[in-house]
Amino acid sequence: MGMIRITVGGSFNNPNTMEFSAMKAGHAAALGEAIKYLASLLPDAIHNDHLCQFDNEYPEDKFGIKK
Repeated sequence: MGMIRITVGGSFNNPNTMEFSAMKAGHAAALGEAIKYLASLLPDAIHNDHLCQFDNEYPEDKFGIKK
């Protein structure tokens, strides 16, 4: 059975590693749980991007808006 491992680090607020296994409820369930986990990080990620912009710090693609 499959396993999904997601490692979050760097400037994210709660760096850690999460694992989602297909052993209990199957592959689709593991993928759904991983997506749910990633979605839970969005509010903090958006807040962090706003703080970066306020400090005049930008990623290469200007927060997803390519030139």
